[in-house]
Amino acid sequence: MVAGPLAIAAERVESNPGECVWTFSSPHGRYQNIVYPQSGKNGVFLVSNSPDYDGHNYVYHLNPKTGAIVWEADLGDVCCSEPALGTDKLVVTTTDRLARASTTFCLNTASGSIRWRHDHDPHWRTENVGYPYQPVICGDKVALVAHRFDLPVWTLYDSYRGCNDTPDVSRLICLELDDGYPVLKANDIHTFDFSRLSSQLDGHIYFGMYKIAPGGKSASVPICSLALNTGKVQDEHALPFPVLPPAPLDAPAIAGGRLYIFDLSRTLTCFELGTHSKPLWSVEPGESAHGPAAFDDRVVMALQSGHVVCYRGTDGKELWKRYVDSALEEPIIHNGQVVVCSRQNVTTLRLDNGTLLWDYFAPKPVLNGRPSAVGDVVLIPTAFNREHIALIALKIAEKLPPP
Repeated sequence: MVAGPLAIAAERVESNPGECVWTFSSPHGRYQNIVYPQSGKNGVFLVSNSPDYDGHNYVYHLNPKTGAIVWEADLGDVCCSEPALGTDKLVVTTTDRLARASTTFCLNTASGSIRWRHDHDPHWRTENVGYPYQPVICGDKVALVAHRFDLPVWTLYDSYRGCNDTPDVSRLICLELDDGYPVLKANDIHTFDFSRLSSQLDGHIYFGMYKIAPGGKSASVPICSLALNTGKVQDEHALPFPVLPPAPLDAPAIAGGRLYIFDLSRTLTCFELGTHSKPLWSVEPGESAHGPAAFDDRVVMALQSGHVVCYRGTDGKELWKRYVDSALEEPIIHNGQVVVCSRQNVTTLRLDNGTLLWDYFAPKPVLNGRPSAVGDVVLIPTAFNREHIALIALKIAEKLPPP
C-alpha cells in the first residue's frame, strides 16, 4: 500500500513569480476530475484517482520544491475528499463508488502508513453529491460532515420543507485525532444540511447549517460553534433568508477575531467571534460569489461577474475591486497576495491595493479548483487531460515590496 520514493525530479531552476516551476503527473494516470491538493510545512499532499478498472484513489506526498513523489498510498475503490493536514497526520474521508459505506483514514505524513481507520455507520456517506466536505483538524480532534443517502426522495423533501422532524439527514461527527475514536455526533431537529467547516485555535469548530421551521414557511442559517472539549453546540448568530432549494454553503472565513460568511441571499456578513451580538456589518455584492477568504483585516471574494473584491474587516468598506476573468474559483490569500484561478488563467493581486502582480495562462482550459500554497509555490489542480497532469506549481513571491 505504501512505497518509498517513487520519482526523482530534476533540480528546481530559479524562476520568476508567475512562472511554472514543475508539474505533477500521476504515475497511475487520471480518470476523473478529482484532485485535492493540501500543503503545509511538511510538504504537499494530493488526492487523485487512477484510470484503473477499479478506479483506485491514491494519496501522494510531494516535495514542494521539485514535485518529486516522497510516498504514495492506495486507499482502494473509494471517492476521496479534500484532505485535512495536521502536524504529523493527514486525514482523508472516503465513500466507496457504490455508496455502500464511508471510511475515514488517518495517515502518517512522514511515511504514508495508515495510523487508523474509522468505518462510519451504514447508510451514511461523507461526501455530498458533487461537493466534497473537507474534514477539519482542530487540536486533538477531527470533525467532518456525513449525509444520509438511503432515504427516499420524498423523505428528504419533507425534511427540507420542515414537515419531518427526523434529525438524521445530515450530522456533524467528531473523532479523536490520535486513534479515530468517535467522540460525538451533533445534529438538531429541522437541520437539513451543514456548510463546510472552519476551525479556530480556541478549540471551536464554526459552521452554518440550514434550519427549516415546521411547515417550511421560513428558514435561517444559524452560524454555530462547537466546543470540542465539551461537545456543546451553540448558536452564534442567525441569518434569515427565504426558503430556497438546498445548496451547500462555503465555509466561514475566520481572521482577526471576526467570522465572515456569504449566504444564499448573496450577502457577506461579518460577526465578532464569541459575542453573540448582531452582525458588525453586511454587504450585498448583488451576485453570486466564491469565498470568502480572509487575512488580518481584509476579506476577499471572487464574484460571478469575474471581479475580485476586497472589503475592510472592521466596517465592510470596499477597498478595491478588479476584473480578472469569468468563472472564477474560490480565492486564497498567501504572502500578502490574492491568488484566484479560472479555467485557463491564474491571477495574483496585491492584497493591500489590488494591483495586478502576474498572470499565468494555461494553453488549454484545464485548470480546475481552489489553489493551495506553501512557501514560494502556489499549486493549481487541473481537470482531466491527456497528459494526466494533475497539478501545476507556480512561483509566487515570498515577500512583497512596499506599495
